[in-house]
Amino acid sequence: MEDDQDFATNLSEQLRLFNYDVHLVNDLEGLPTLVRALNPAAIMMDVVFPSGDLAGTEAIAAIQRERTAPVPVIYISQRDDFTARLAAVRSGGHAYFAKPVDAGRLIDALDRLTGAEENTPLRVLIVDDDPDFGQRCVQSLESAGMYARAIADPRETLDQLQAFQPDLIILDMYMPICSGKELASVIRQQDRYVGMPIVFLSAETNRSQQQSALSLGADDFLAKPITPEDLVAAISARAGRARSIQRFLLRDGLTGLLNHQAVEEELTREFARAERLQQPLAIAIIDIDHFKRVNDSYGHVVGDQVLRSFARLLHQRLRKSDLIGRHGGEEFLVALPNTSVIEARTLIDSIRNSFAALRHYGPAGVFSVTFSAGIAGYPQHRSQIGAMQAADAALYQAKRAGRNRVVVDATSSEAPSAITIAATVPATAGQQLNWRALIISANGIQRRLLRQALTEHNIMYDVIDTVEHALRYESPIPPNLILVDMTQIEGVRTPHLMSLRDYFTAARVVTIAPAAAEPRAAATIAFGADDYLLLPLAAGALPALLDRLSASERSHS
Repeated sequence: MEDDQDFATNLSEQLRLFNYDVHLVNDLEGLPTLVRALNPAAIMMDVVFPSGDLAGTEAIAAIQRERTAPVPVIYISQRDDFTARLAAVRSGGHAYFAKPVDAGRLIDALDRLTGAEENTPLRVLIVDDDPDFGQRCVQSLESAGMYARAIADPRETLDQLQAFQPDLIILDMYMPICSGKELASVIRQQDRYVGMPIVFLSAETNRSQQQSALSLGADDFLAKPITPEDLVAAISARAGRARSIQRFLLRDGLTGLLNHQAVEEELTREFARAERLQQPLAIAIIDIDHFKRVNDSYGHVVGDQVLRSFARLLHQRLRKSDLIGRHGGEEFLVALPNTSVIEARTLIDSIRNSFAALRHYGPAGVFSVTFSAGIAGYPQHRSQIGAMQAADAALYQAKRAGRNRVVVDATSSEAPSAITIAATVPATAGQQLNWRALIISANGIQRRLLRQALTEHNIMYDVIDTVEHALRYESPIPPNLILVDMTQIEGVRTPHLMSLRDYFTAARVVTIAPAAAEPRAAATIAFGADDYLLLPLAAGALPALLDRLSASERSHS
């Protein structure tokens, strides 16, 4: 809500770069009706209008009075005095920025107020040879907002630790294949799981046996039977504390991305997984151009804000399954599982365009920043060191060629004849294939949203309620895009995913999930899904998905 049209247009463009859907309004009288119609995630409001120096706060106060739940409001104004700020607070405002405002700081506030700064649910793995008890634990923990998975065979533990990546593991003491103590020792043999919290849950009442289990590195011992409330309280406290410590050890304090050591370790695992599954892996090394000049010209505080804005842009434009780390200084490392270098080039170049369009604010005025990137990957390079060196060499070539560009490793068999890519990739790549979709979902709301989105993009589709029925589906024109509800292919239904791949051999399989379940949707990629799509659809989400799949189709053809 802003009567300065130029400022409003510029700000809207900045917010859209971070995947916010923005509506511009300049009429105070029509605002209440529009708010009721849109029910926006947040309102950005000027304070001063022609009708009064506090007209903006008065309009918001009237809107908040008629709502059962207040809408988050961010004020942006030329005024920076106490009277205006007090009026903003009294009207129900949640944040206040004086113009000019840096887009990065504004996005921080928006993410915080709208919940886009995701508080990912805790993840718990349960190993118990009693499947019924394991499922009861899952139900108790998931009813408290956690993600939980139960397995009855201890031999699956290491695979599940890698695929599910839990914050905490619960072990039964006595199982037929191996004891809980033995399994805990196997887990602790691996450096990556030395800090993994282990909680024993058993009917064992002998105190010396309990102490023996704890001496192996377990963090707690809970006795069966246990009430759901006690289980949730004990596990949430332990897992939450462990996640906080882990984040402190693994994350860069400024950007929140993985630090140098952590991203290198994660990349080692991703490279091994790519080899095991024989799937492509793209690695991009990104360096912000002339960053020293930013610090010298505008100061380190502004430079830090540029880094944070870039990190947030990467987070919002990449998948949960993608690996993002601050490799050092102004250099970042991105790894894209099951992604060819051609797909990675398209994606990284679109992010390059968006980052170059961001406006940053410093003492000397508004400025923009660009980055250069080098891309290499597996299977073109069979070793992690070789792929990293190739990506670094490509980055060096990008810098020598003038910066602000993406260069693909010249030794890659997929590299185009002109390997320097700078804003030459068409934005409509996803429309170059003729898609025909099959929706597999029994969820009425999910089906309606997907049908509406596919119709808007002129994509033919059929709808089936279950995977079992889909495996008997026949059509003169077989689908090449399978959109399947996550609940039908996760957990004990994971084999359904492989059945779909075997039956629809020429199709791409995409997991459909609610936005709150994104970590679980991302995990399905490890079991064979090509990608995932979150509902409700964000602006541009479906075209972006089709872009990725189209690029992948071309790279595999």
